Amino acid sequence: MSASNIDPSEEQQRKHLLRELGVKHGLECRRPGLLTPEHKMSTILSHAITRSGALLFEPESLYRAILYGATLVTIALTNGSRMTELLQVSADRFKMHTYEVKKGGQSTGEQRVIRLQLLLPKGKKTEEERKLFLISDGAYGLLREIAQGLREVDDGHIPVVLPHTNNSKVEDLKSERYLFQWAASSDGRYGALGPSDVASLLRFVLYGLQFRTKQGEPFTVSVHLLRHVMATVARHEHEVWWTQSQVQKSAFGKIPLSPWK
Repeated sequence: MSASNIDPSEEQQRKHLLRELGVKHGLECRRPGLLTPEHKMSTILSHAITRSGALLFEPESLYRAILYGATLVTIALTNGSRMTELLQVSADRFKMHTYEVKKGGQSTGEQRVIRLQLLLPKGKKTEEERKLFLISDGAYGLLREIAQGLREVDDGHIPVVLPHTNNSKVEDLKSERYLFQWAASSDGRYGALGPSDVASLLRFVLYGLQFRTKQGEPFTVSVHLLRHVMATVARHEHEVWWTQSQVQKSAFGKIPLSPWK
């Protein structure tokens, strides 16, 4: 939202910012109230900015965008999810496994919990082909905050929504309590985020961080890039806690569902 009487120097500064973000008309999400305000609030702010020239914004939608963006980045960096796998994260797909911590082959008596999501990976189409994806403690805490926000606006429930039509696996998925959603329609047809929403949220939450190649060339962060960063770090780590292959071999079919009611 910008004033119609904006100073030319400020207009040039805003155009430069848009070029840095790699967009023409600013970042936005298709779901009103996530990053960009709801339509009524947008109109109010636009008129106020035009009259005053002041920098005005609606904080709730921005806070929500930071929460969703940080969660997406955290998940992609800790389990290597692709775009379609991120968009599948659901309150209906949690599984949990408790294991005993050992040091030097000896039990410490400490119990820890591994949280996972049972998702449909690239190239797979059936329920039987779903794989387990690790959800870190940090990501789990952020997802719980997202879930709480969804419950607060829907009478204590997380809405059941269809996957976004631009999700590459939309034909293989069904309605679920997908967590990356906002402002769901009453019939559940609309609400789930799409790939363009995820891209906007990533650029928004990572803006200001400098990402350059070894040759010094700047580049834009994407889900695909985060996945490769995670894979590179994992390949060079000396300690591997629970890789996805280990989880699949030892835990699949034995892990109770998490009680996300």
